[in-house]
Amino acid sequence: MEAQSPNKAGLLHPRYSNYLHCFAQTHKEEGLKGLYRGFPPYLLATVIALTVIPVMAEELLQRSPLMRSKGKDTASENDALYDEVMEGKKRVEEIRTETKKQEREARERAATK
Repeated sequence: MEAQSPNKAGLLHPRYSNYLHCFAQTHKEEGLKGLYRGFPPYLLATVIALTVIPVMAEELLQRSPLMRSKGKDTASENDALYDEVMEGKKRVEEIRTETKKQEREARERAATK
């Protein structure tokens, strides 16, 4: 239906007045099968996009020189990074607790004045 226009050269003349008319005509002329005629290629493209592409991207990343561990154990590098992040998180919590304590003490001092 998108390819039909009476005003543009090279496009089809209007065969359908709207989407409902298009649905009815297709069902009348080609039956239920006609409504799904373009579905297998669409399904194949979707399967490729959702399975093959992410797998290939992961494989390319693993083979990339930027992702190589340069002779080190990747798992231990990841564990060390995780530990470092968790230590940072603990430190942030300590700072927040200390800040809240200082704010509370400042409010108490201001209230007693």
